[in-house]
Amino acid sequence: MAALEDPRGHFFRQTLWTQVRDFFRPSQWKQWLMTGSDEMDTPPRAPFFFLVGNFGIHFWLVLTCFIPVWNPEMGLLWDKSGWILFNIIFMVLSWYTFILTWKTSPGYVDSSHKYFHIWQEQYETTLEQYSEVMDQVTMSKLPQLCHSCHIARPHRSKHCRIARKCVLVFDHYCPFVDK
Repeated sequence: MAALEDPRGHFFRQTLWTQVRDFFRPSQWKQWLMTGSDEMDTPPRAPFFFLVGNFGIHFWLVLTCFIPVWNPEMGLLWDKSGWILFNIIFMVLSWYTFILTWKTSPGYVDSSHKYFHIWQEQYETTLEQYSEVMDQVTMSKLPQLCHSCHIARPHRSKHCRIARKCVLVFDHYCPFVDK
């Protein structure tokens, strides 16, 4: 059977088509957007690069097509200079707020926090209390523990599996700002 098959079209019919089909399969995109790779604890990088790429493409289009700095007579929208100025102002504001969001810490609970040593001590005492208490009502009143960070978690904090740290008011990991 293999001898009768035409070898010229095998690569395009089988191998390439399978790889292209797998590339556009929704399950693959979900995996790339949510985890970034095969491991579950690696941060997703595709949405962040997508956002930065869109910012870059917008900046390039404004400079080359709408107000071409290098060839002024080729400008498409010179008669709409007010709209171009409005667009440039909002582009700069978008970049500024994006960089502020990207560089700001989401509120990690680490050794730089002023109450960190208290939460570490409370972790040890709570572990001892768990071993002594058998009553479910008393157990429910004990603080929640984070066994990854070895602290008694503050109220409303959760452990982020991607950042591998506890976050004070944790809502979700945002792949668009990589935090």
